[in-house]
Amino acid sequence: MKKILVPTDFSACANNALNVAVQIARFLQWNIVLVHTIESDAGMYMDYMGVQKDQEEQLLGEARQKLKLLQEAIRETEAVAVEAQLKTGSVKDNILSSVKDTNADLVVMGTMGTAGGAGEKLWGTKTAAITGSSTVPVIAVPYSYAWNEPHDILFATNHFEKDAALINPVFDIARLFKSNIHVVVFTDEDSSSGPDFVDHSRNLDDYKYFLTKTYPKQNIITAHISGSRFEETLQQYIKDHNIEMVAMVSQQRGFLSRLVQPSATRSMAYHTTIPLLIIPDRR
Repeated sequence: MKKILVPTDFSACANNALNVAVQIARFLQWNIVLVHTIESDAGMYMDYMGVQKDQEEQLLGEARQKLKLLQEAIRETEAVAVEAQLKTGSVKDNILSSVKDTNADLVVMGTMGTAGGAGEKLWGTKTAAITGSSTVPVIAVPYSYAWNEPHDILFATNHFEKDAALINPVFDIARLFKSNIHVVVFTDEDSSSGPDFVDHSRNLDDYKYFLTKTYPKQNIITAHISGSRFEETLQQYIKDHNIEMVAMVSQQRGFLSRLVQPSATRSMAYHTTIPLLIIPDRR
């Protein structure tokens, strides 16, 4: 049985992501694995006085009860199988280890975008960090998003991926919900030359031919968009075409390039208003 890993800190942001994960699990008939981490960062004085140990035991007890209530609620109301893991240490490290230990096929996490208080934004920041490290696809779910079957999915690419491992997750979801797929290529008006525009358009035509042959039953719409800022240009297309999910491949980049220019995928995880499916390219 395939599994969806859902990390939670029991916040409204995380609970909203859990709801989306439950809906997907119902459609796919997958199981859910809930993971909660209690971070330990108390100082040596607290360790010496025994305060940290007592506090951690109290937090563990409270977390177990919350996980149990979530499990029972999902099983009773949605008929979805749920298991739970309670850990201490680093949130990021525990999520990544849980993906490996449970053989999870998908991670679903909440992200705040530009909304919410400091605590909620922190959880959204952790989500963005996971998107760059996960070995399986991640769906980042904005706090303000209310579940809706995605009838139009946008796949943003400038690398024209043909590896089945990278593009099948997008087309699998589209097939599940009978969605249209908008394949969108972005050209930066500030840094690109005239030949870049021509190359992108030609490559997009070739890519549509490849995708149509590979997925003959899928309705595919292509668009070549341009602007000065990737996120703003993409968000405008999303608004104009009623897009309900965005998919991107997270490219592995060198340390120097990450310093010079932040990942477009991670940036979208901060700003998206609809679910963002991030597919890791681990080649």
